[in-house]
Amino acid sequence: TPNGYRELLGWLKTSAVSTVAEPPPATIQWPPLMSYEYTLADRKQEFSRFAEILAGRSERRILLLAGSSNCGKTVFLRELLAYAGRAGIPKSLIDFKGCPSLNVLLDLMRSDLSDILRTPSSTGALAQPSELMLDFQQLTHPVLLVFDTYEQSSADAQRWLESQFLPRLDRSPGLVIVIAGQTTPAHKKYVWSRLVDSCELRAIDKSDDWLEYSRRRWNCPALNSEHIKTLTMATRGDPGQLSTLLEAMVEGLQAESA
Repeated sequence: TPNGYRELLGWLKTSAVSTVAEPPPATIQWPPLMSYEYTLADRKQEFSRFAEILAGRSERRILLLAGSSNCGKTVFLRELLAYAGRAGIPKSLIDFKGCPSLNVLLDLMRSDLSDILRTPSSTGALAQPSELMLDFQQLTHPVLLVFDTYEQSSADAQRWLESQFLPRLDRSPGLVIVIAGQTTPAHKKYVWSRLVDSCELRAIDKSDDWLEYSRRRWNCPALNSEHIKTLTMATRGDPGQLSTLLEAMVEGLQAESA
């Protein structure tokens, strides 16, 4: 088929680029762990695992984040990107929402990372993936790639990511990958699964976590633990609903005390 023919050509070119003149593994200069106060309720364990990966302290460099709608995934990803930015790490956020084509996604990635990519973009669309891989092999500093809304990715994008890009991650020791969505790749069937740290973003049903979050964010004395417990029970710890209700409650309490 035409699609199969294009995939075969892309695979052959990628293999040729990686075997003709494969550079030696680079020594990556990882940044140190930083103290960072994020605007999240809980998620301490997940954030700590990401920080360890970004500091080169973990053998795993692929973080899979699965979570249902309204689980706070978007806010969590925003904090991961902010942490990477504070550490001075180049980053690219690739959102699969709307099912964009693979070429569009690669162009966005190249645009985000234009300051660090050495190989000029080829005029042939099939050459883009292999050129990016070759550039990533030559990194001496970490780079963060975040792929969001994975459940909406096209079949071509999924095949490229799971069957071409991630299997070659060993040759790009500076790359850190985050893949997030309501679903994430079924990684256990792939050789790159040994590089995976998988997390599920669940409801935050401990009222103490929300109380601590509220004090950090608003410092509203009128908001007490009973308010938090009631909202936590009513929403069953749903991060999207609870954070919205908390903000509305704080605004009401502040208006009353004004």
